[in-house]
Amino acid sequence: MNKSFGKDAMFYLSFCLFNAILYTFVKLFATKTGMKTLQIAAYMNIGVFVIYNILFVKKIWQDKLYINVFKFGNLLLSTSMISAVTKIYCIQYIEPRDAVIIAHATPFMVMLGAKVFLKEKMVLKYWLYGALSLLGVIIYVWKKIEIYNFYYLILLLHVVFKATMHITTRRISKTSVFQVMFYDNLFYSLFAVYYIEGHGGFDFKIFLNWQILAIIIITTISLFSLVKAYSIASSGITKLQNLDFSKIIFSFILAVIFLDDKIEGNELLGSGIIVISIILSQVELKTIFKKKLSSI
Repeated sequence: MNKSFGKDAMFYLSFCLFNAILYTFVKLFATKTGMKTLQIAAYMNIGVFVIYNILFVKKIWQDKLYINVFKFGNLLLSTSMISAVTKIYCIQYIEPRDAVIIAHATPFMVMLGAKVFLKEKMVLKYWLYGALSLLGVIIYVWKKIEIYNFYYLILLLHVVFKATMHITTRRISKTSVFQVMFYDNLFYSLFAVYYIEGHGGFDFKIFLNWQILAIIIITTISLFSLVKAYSIASSGITKLQNLDFSKIIFSFILAVIFLDDKIEGNELLGSGIIVISIILSQVELKTIFKKKLSSI
């Protein structure tokens, strides 16, 4: 059991938890402050990047991170920014947990990419458990999904770019965890500057808001957890992908607590299916049964 559920899985679950907290709080703070979700995300990303340059200035220049930004692999990390922008934009108009119906096609794209680009073994059970989790997601949002909603089409782009980011993160994280985090936030910050300048210019007082400071901490923990999980995933990243569906469980709980959402029967059923699928995907049932039989 412990061998099946290792440190890489724990870090990935941490990523899922703080990622769900991030999007929920962005939605909450947008409602409370009147700011747009993209505006909040822009100030957050600039704040994170400034902190990186202050705390790690020596490492940044020693590793020539600014000079190496135009390497193809590093440029591919910009897909993280593009995927996040599309999702942040969409949750301005739809509920964060309702966006997951299309966004959760990402694990399948990542597993396919891991097979093609990382030469990882394609394991049937991970696809089957992933399909079971996706069924849980469909049941979860069944009453609210609008198949022809324009914002769901935008989320299809989110899936493609997100999968590209995951594959690139796996490759680069083996060399340097900080390198991934630096370039990830560099590209976020470039877009953030463009966005803020085009929407009234900078208001430096916003950086003093506790809401911005809170999501700066949250997004840093989330990104570090993801990169760390991929850097130590000795068995590859395919096994971790079904854990991605835990985001809907975390989002479900957070929405009830912070966004005053009501609990419906289909949501409980869908969440239950996802939880069962996640547990089964991470536990080696054959090993457990063998141990029990040998102890009899």
